[in-house]
Amino acid sequence: YRDALRTETVDLKGDPYKGLQIMGILESRLLDFDHIIMASVNEGLIPSGKMQNSYLPFDLRLAHNLPTFKEKDMVYAYHVYHLLQRAKTAHFCYTASSDGLGASEKSRFLMQLNLENIHKITAVTASASIKTTEVSPKVIEKTPEVLEKIKEIAASGFSPSSLATYIRNPLAFYSRYILGIKDRVTVEENLAANTIGTIIHNTLEVLYLPYLSMPLSEAILAEMRTKLIAEIDNQYLKVYKNRSYKSGKNRIIYEVIIRYITNYLKKEEDYLKKGGSRKIEAVEKSYREEIQIAGVSFPVFLRGQVDLIYTDGDRLTIADYKTGTITFSSLRLSEWEDLIAYEGKYEKAFQVVAYAYLTYLKTPTAFPIKAGIIPLKNANPEFIPFTFKKDAVLTEEYILSFENVLQQLISNICDPNTPFAEEPF
Repeated sequence: YRDALRTETVDLKGDPYKGLQIMGILESRLLDFDHIIMASVNEGLIPSGKMQNSYLPFDLRLAHNLPTFKEKDMVYAYHVYHLLQRAKTAHFCYTASSDGLGASEKSRFLMQLNLENIHKITAVTASASIKTTEVSPKVIEKTPEVLEKIKEIAASGFSPSSLATYIRNPLAFYSRYILGIKDRVTVEENLAANTIGTIIHNTLEVLYLPYLSMPLSEAILAEMRTKLIAEIDNQYLKVYKNRSYKSGKNRIIYEVIIRYITNYLKKEEDYLKKGGSRKIEAVEKSYREEIQIAGVSFPVFLRGQVDLIYTDGDRLTIADYKTGTITFSSLRLSEWEDLIAYEGKYEKAFQVVAYAYLTYLKTPTAFPIKAGIIPLKNANPEFIPFTFKKDAVLTEEYILSFENVLQQLISNICDPNTPFAEEPF
């Protein structure tokens, strides 16, 4: 578009002896005008400054008496002062803003005219008038139909991701889960982030399944690595039914997926070499448990799918794979109420503790446990635990504290008198 624009010209038609003439400053040589309006009188434009479209540096030009930017400035100065010689009025327009299009100091020629003090100069500042209108947060009341849909969701089961959506933006929860508006389906020329996550999750599930309830060993991890490429190919073709995944940008993504899983398996192998022990208890384990919510008369279920559950010695650990960027601060909590703070700052922390809570409902004797995230994107994909006030272990007391926060959140969703509303600005 820009290349085509450069070749375009604008023809200005008019009588050269009367009326308005539009021209560049260099076209005005030896011409006299009664009234002058000059636009963009900013430093760097008039004069154009030290811009040199040449391979010859300034010192070389000076040594061989070649023209430099100084001569160009002189030409601009001559034309500006020649225009003023017989003009009755002159208007110079320049941008006074410090940022935006054409932003710079006003031209040195204007400063010189002020210092000479031989002309009557009037300065006028023009600015656009901006009318602001107060925007009220959107509010959607809960009609009987909406409440019926909430009952259906509660009977099926609230998932940690759906609850996290409500925390982040109640209206997004309303659009996706109440109205059922899904993301626009588009044909993927290149693999999307969620598709990459699906391939990685499914690949790790298949690799781990034969070794459930078995202590991991270096030999097992070595065997998993031999199956890795074939399984990634298999999962690729399942979710991305196109054999072009080994060329172009998809080839890069393909290699990245291999690197993610290889780095993770290498990290596990290093852990075992240092004397650690690991036993896989479950992969992609699904939960659906009924929970009692004060003030809610209909059944409410909580459901979720945990990526990986393993024992590290005697300690049960719940891990969630993430292929995006994870920060340690997003899993560090000082107050339980912060989990449901607006905009979902601790969304990932909420999800991993929700998985731990589901595990508690199923097996209360398993606690204390660890819950956290394995950041596969990192070159060193080390498990990042959820911590509460520097305590990286979830006790039964902490789980019950989370239960109180969860009850408050689901109660708000089910309460007919609490509308879906944006946070006030």
